[in-house]
Amino acid sequence: MKNIKVGTKMKYWKNLTDKEKKEVYEEVCKSELYQDVLNEIGSGWCTEFSETFMMYKNAETENGELITVERFKEIILDKLRMYL
Repeated sequence: MKNIKVGTKMKYWKNLTDKEKKEVYEEVCKSELYQDVLNEIGSGWCTEFSETFMMYKNAETENGELITVERFKEIILDKLRMYL
C-alpha cells in the first residue's frame, strides 16, 4: 500500500480530508487481504466492514498518540483478518 506523505513527514489520519480518507478505504478494498476475505466468505460481511471503517474514520489517537495513516491502515487490516 502506498504511503500518503507530505514532504518527508508522515501524515496523521486526523489531518486527512474526507476525500483522502475515502482513497485509503478504496486502497484497503483493493488489497489482497480484502480480496481473500471476499473470496473466502462472500460479501455478507462488507456492510459490517464498511460500518467498522466509518466508526474508526474519525479516530485521532490510540493510547494517547496521534494515529498515522499507516497505523490506521494496520488497524483496519487487523479488523479484516478477524473475518478469516
